[in-house]
Amino acid sequence: MPIRKIARMGHPVLREKAAKINPKQIESAEIKSPDSDLIDSMEEYSGIGIAAPQIHESKRWPSFAWIRVLQLTRCQWRDAITVFINPEIKVIDDKKQEFWEGCLSVLVFAANWHDRAKYARGIFG
Repeated sequence: MPIRKIARMGHPVLREKAAKINPKQIESAEIKSPDSDLIDSMEEYSGIGIAAPQIHESKRWPSFAWIRVLQLTRCQWRDAITVFINPEIKVIDDKKQEFWEGCLSVLVFAANWHDRAKYARGIFG
């Protein structure tokens, strides 16, 4: 699939509230094509996560996280890509934690130290 151009910080698509996806659409070509584009684009730009608005699609279809998983049965690492449909984050505690964070949409990739909620829950679907 084609490598998509990454929307850079300041682009209007990154400020819009992305549209939810109807679960009945998940298996459609409309979703599967950009789905592959997201993975290919994330890998091309050496990202570990990406969301549809970053490839100029203001929709909440798949957000990806590329996670390194230890397979205990084989004692080796493998890459796993996790897909989140219509992701929402709900903060469940006011406590803060500092984390390293980076973003493909920032022109010069930089990992920065940020305060984020220490406890949050992902809501998907």
